Amino acid sequence: MSELVSKVVDDTEICIRCILTPLFFSERKKKLRREAFLPPAGRRDVSLLRLRYTDLTRCKQHAKSLRIGDNLYSGLASIMKSDVADAYNDESVIDRDTFSVDVVYSPMSENGDYLSSDVDVYSDAKGLPMHADLMYASEAAPNEIQTQMRKFANVLKGKARFQEDEDPDNPEWTGGDFYR
Repeated sequence: MSELVSKVVDDTEICIRCILTPLFFSERKKKLRREAFLPPAGRRDVSLLRLRYTDLTRCKQHAKSLRIGDNLYSGLASIMKSDVADAYNDESVIDRDTFSVDVVYSPMSENGDYLSSDVDVYSDAKGLPMHADLMYASEAAPNEIQTQMRKFANVLKGKARFQEDEDPDNPEWTGGDFYR
């Protein structure tokens, strides 16, 4: 059934991060890496999928379609917008006067282009109508250590629930409900 995708990401919404190895997951340590929640150099966005408007099988299919160097799909991680707010409000982690981040509505067309926030998008639209971004206020500057971003990503990594896919060749998600 088609549902209008809300332009506001609710605090209790579960967002899925597609996890690729070795970029976002250490096979040796069997742990998420902070890079799962850091934008690439020159960008400020980290892609998420809003589970309210999709299912884990669709998340897995999208994850398996991603091509980032030699990285391979390994599983899915979940966070809620409230996890982002909790990490942001922890003054021991970041300086809120110089750093900000949020989870924002950012649906994408089947060509991978962002859709205008002026247009209504429905959950059964082609592309990624359920797409959202963990949006940092500034870009990750190339060749600079991003201390605030790294601290924040480390906290999010600790709040995330990760499920390694035990059957990655199966087109269906068979890992059960691992999220909150």
